[in-house]
Amino acid sequence: MFVAMKHSFAILCLLVATVGYSQTASNTPKNDVGRFQIVIVPATGNTPGGDTYLLDTSTGSVWRAIYLRNFEVSENGTASNPRVWVPMIRLNSDKELADFIAAHSKPQPRQ
Repeated sequence: MFVAMKHSFAILCLLVATVGYSQTASNTPKNDVGRFQIVIVPATGNTPGGDTYLLDTSTGSVWRAIYLRNFEVSENGTASNPRVWVPMIRLNSDKELADFIAAHSKPQPRQ
């Protein structure tokens, strides 16, 4: 449990640093070299296979690599599991958080 929390804290620090860097990078001349960074987080109890993230240091956007299970059957008849980048939701304000919670909350049963 402690190891999982330690890795979660490391991910959070990395994402905060990336967002902070992206805000200062917008004041500098455009140079896309090194703009995108791939970060591999080792396996933990919560993520047995580990996670891979793509960070855009210019905008602060983050994508997570996932496998699409049994997406299609390849030419030789075996199931293909392509790996794709899925954008992560970014909430930049209390209003965006409240809107997200309202849109994704399950309605409470009436008693």
